[in-house]
Amino acid sequence: MTGRGGEVEGSGPDESPVGEELPFLLPVPPGLELHSVLAHDELAEWIGPMLSRWNVWTALWKVASFGGLLALGALGGWFVAAGVIGVGALLLQVGLGLVGALLLVAPHEALHALAYRWVGARNVGFGADWRRLVFHCTAHGFVADLPAFRRVALLPCVTVTGAALGAALLVPVEWILLPLTLVVAHFTFCAGDFALLGYLHDHREQGMQTVDDVESGTTAFLVETAEANG
Repeated sequence: MTGRGGEVEGSGPDESPVGEELPFLLPVPPGLELHSVLAHDELAEWIGPMLSRWNVWTALWKVASFGGLLALGALGGWFVAAGVIGVGALLLQVGLGLVGALLLVAPHEALHALAYRWVGARNVGFGADWRRLVFHCTAHGFVADLPAFRRVALLPCVTVTGAALGAALLVPVEWILLPLTLVVAHFTFCAGDFALLGYLHDHREQGMQTVDDVESGTTAFLVETAEANG
């Protein structure tokens, strides 16, 4: 679900991070070998265990999401206690912020697609697991290393967070909870991006890269062979 390097097409072996054997129809590029395969319809189950690990990316997501939620609750409680806003206004702003974050799903994925184009991918598409409300952007046959994946994964989070925090500086203080709620909710919804970043980060010494196979509905994680890595 990302991209850098050359396009690939064909077939290869299979091993899944969630424990099932899966088809992967693209060949493994020279100097790389197949590490694991993730089915796109199993992404929701995969995210939780990956976020339970600790690395710079999962820690950032946990601090921003849970810390942001606590800070937002404390600020909202203080606003109500101090008479800055009433309970009705508090609930309205939180509700609008949550709705705004949900409405950002399409722009969020469009920013992923834009980032894919930025790093050179051509065959960019979108997918969704409507039952679990999990959405993803793919670049079929495009090999992504960690630096390229980082750009693709972070562009929506950085863009939305920056824009919403900028809005928080411009709105009257009585309305600041709306953009702040949007920031926290959207950051939380970026769980899949940070889980994938964390997975590649944990295997960075192996030179892990990813490539999407839309035809089989999978993403493969590739690592450098011993010869290439040595």
